[in-house]
Amino acid sequence: MFTNSSYHKLVKKSTWALAIVVILSLAPAALAKIPNDPEYAQQQKMWEQVGAPTAWDYETGSKSVVVAIIDTGADTWHSDLGTNIWQNQYEIAGNKIDDDRNGYVDDINGWNFIEGNNNVRTSVLEAGDDKEAVRHGTIIAGIIGASGNNNNDGTGLNWQVRIMPLRAVDSSGSGLLSNIALAVDYAAANGANVISLSLVGNASDDNLRQSLRRAYDKGIVIVAAGGNDQNYGEGDLDVYPEYPVCIDKGDTENWILGVTSVREDNTLSGFANYGSCIDLAAPGSKVYSTERYAPEYNYIQEFGGPWVGTSFATPFVAGAAALLKAARPDWAAPQIISTLLATADNIDNLNPSFSSKLGKGRLNIGAAMKIAVADKPLPGKTLDNIYFITGNSIGRYNLNDNQKYLVSKINEAKLISLDYGDVNADNQEEVVVLFKRGSYYYVRILSQTGKMWREWAVNLNDYLKTGSQIKKLSVGESGVSQNTDDIVVGQIIKKKLTLSIFNDNQKIYSWQEKNISSLSSVDLGNVWGEEGEQIVLLGSQGNKIKQIIIDPESKSFWQDDLGVVNKKSPWRIWLGQINHGNALEILRLGDNGKWSVTDRRGAPLTTGQGANLAL
Repeated sequence: MFTNSSYHKLVKKSTWALAIVVILSLAPAALAKIPNDPEYAQQQKMWEQVGAPTAWDYETGSKSVVVAIIDTGADTWHSDLGTNIWQNQYEIAGNKIDDDRNGYVDDINGWNFIEGNNNVRTSVLEAGDDKEAVRHGTIIAGIIGASGNNNNDGTGLNWQVRIMPLRAVDSSGSGLLSNIALAVDYAAANGANVISLSLVGNASDDNLRQSLRRAYDKGIVIVAAGGNDQNYGEGDLDVYPEYPVCIDKGDTENWILGVTSVREDNTLSGFANYGSCIDLAAPGSKVYSTERYAPEYNYIQEFGGPWVGTSFATPFVAGAAALLKAARPDWAAPQIISTLLATADNIDNLNPSFSSKLGKGRLNIGAAMKIAVADKPLPGKTLDNIYFITGNSIGRYNLNDNQKYLVSKINEAKLISLDYGDVNADNQEEVVVLFKRGSYYYVRILSQTGKMWREWAVNLNDYLKTGSQIKKLSVGESGVSQNTDDIVVGQIIKKKLTLSIFNDNQKIYSWQEKNISSLSSVDLGNVWGEEGEQIVLLGSQGNKIKQIIIDPESKSFWQDDLGVVNKKSPWRIWLGQINHGNALEILRLGDNGKWSVTDRRGAPLTTGQGANLAL
């Protein structure tokens, strides 16, 4: 049985509790406000303490990663969490049928093991509710994955992720070991990559151990709070072990990440436990995050703090594991755990009384991310080669040896545009070309040596006008699908640029720019480092050329004026992976064969001469 330990020492023997300490009188710190998420100013120190901004340069999270939070539930309707809540795609909401046959009816967002239903939103109705326990799960969810860069509240370590709330502790802070084990099994069976456990108790349980071990053996990272008993003279986990943080104690393999709390100066928090069960430390003395919002029951804040406890240090590590998983989906638990441990900052010199009792040190997700991406296999589309069209021939320009090679000729056809990437997962680049023969348009996929892999017809006649530029899109890690490829049509109509995206011959997006009278080149890819793809184009008005990046989803764009140019030179752009990270870089070919590689902001990464492709 769990009992609430928000204010007092845990009752020993078989009791468990949320790993939270409450401070009622401390006001939020006032820091300089920065753009976008308005409450980030209050979070800035805690995120900088663990190197989050450095990590965000490489990765901001992925909806492909699922983090199960076993706690009091979470506010699934929260304005800064709702879009990041996990949804069971195999279940039909409200039909009262266990569609996926997993034993839980209508488990759309997870399961409530307290009331035995599908409502994972933390209850606020019980007379015995503890206000801190009610907020507990939502605070943790926000640290792991509050939506980032959306101009709302603060941000989580993962700007996008899928949070699976599992309610196994009630709103008074109590819960049963059997429900914790069931929640672990549910998380493992339903696709969790990380399990976060901000709860502690002094009684071990074999069923819970077996559930956790099965989850780890499936590749799931398990993160557990170290507890808050130091104030009571029982903070040494080697003398007074707590669980589940110490469940792997004595094992040859470190398969549970135990987390303690440090202050802003990296000294151990006065309440936080220590010992050999601890693997990492993270901020837990002044944490700001999302809160359960129910104003009719006097829960009047969507965001707040400071919150204190190893409960809130734990999601820093769970969130870091999720962020690494987003960057390295090929990694399982052992690789993620070893990287987090290897890159932690040793803080023994700041904590001489606790030397070698704080694990490997304070979490540094920035350093961990650099290790993760350093040996990351590059996606199929790289900047080793540039493919181009001349007449009815497809050529390849190699940037390493500065040589041009013939890939293929397509006779009796007008070649319109091409793209390239590893479209069939064979670790080799393929070339995708759009061409017209007679009155029909075709897409053909070729190997680097010109061998045809696939070809199909596309119906674009209804959309094309004289002078249209057509660009084959969505080629790269996502591969090519005959039925779902996107094609961008760029047209100058009455001295106005019109861009349209078509999917399966259906227009799905349109954008106009009146200050572009000539279109030089267009490509599409993820240059902003977040989910989704952007259109990147070079267009001109008179003798001035500009580069524009358009995000179809947010309908926003970024413009970079390149100045007066020699329009006789073949201005072109390509997107590709040259730096490790989540975003593609932009290779721009300009006057007289000069080329440059920039990031989305136009910052130059490298330049060169001699890539004139006007053959």
